[in-house]
Amino acid sequence: MSAGWQRLSARLQAAGIIALAVFVFYRASRMSSFGTDPGSPGVFPALVALVLLVCALLIWRERPAPGGASPAADGGGVTATALIAALMAIAYGVVLRKLGFIGASVLYLAASFLWLRASAWWKSILLAGVAVAITFVVFRHVFLVILP
Repeated sequence: MSAGWQRLSARLQAAGIIALAVFVFYRASRMSSFGTDPGSPGVFPALVALVLLVCALLIWRERPAPGGASPAADGGGVTATALIAALMAIAYGVVLRKLGFIGASVLYLAASFLWLRASAWWKSILLAGVAVAITFVVFRHVFLVILP
C-alpha cells in the first residue's frame, strides 16, 4: 500500500473514531445532572469520549511507514483476529438488549476465552460467570449503578 493510501486510511479511521466520540459525548451530556454533579451517570461515558478523541488525534497524526511498506509489514492493518474481535464486540451490543447485562456478558466472555483458547471450556465458562458476577455486585452495590 502506498504512503498516500496509508495516510488516507488512517485519516478515515480517525474521522470515524472522532464521530463516535462526539456521539458518545452528546449522549453522555444528555444524562441527568451532567455538568453539575461529579457523580452523574454521564461522567464515565464522557471520559470514554475523551479517550476516543485522543486516540483519534494520535491516529490522525500517524505517519506512513518509510518506503511505502504495507501496514501488515509493520504490525498494523486489519487482521482476521482484529476483525473477529470487532465482530464479537458488535454481537455483544446486539445481544445485550435481548439477554441483558449478565447473559450477554457471560456469553461474550466465555466465547472470547474459548476463542483465545485461554483454558479448558468449563474453566472458560466458570471464569466468565465469576467475572460477570463480581462486576455486577461491584457496580450494583458499590457504585450503585443499575446495569441493563
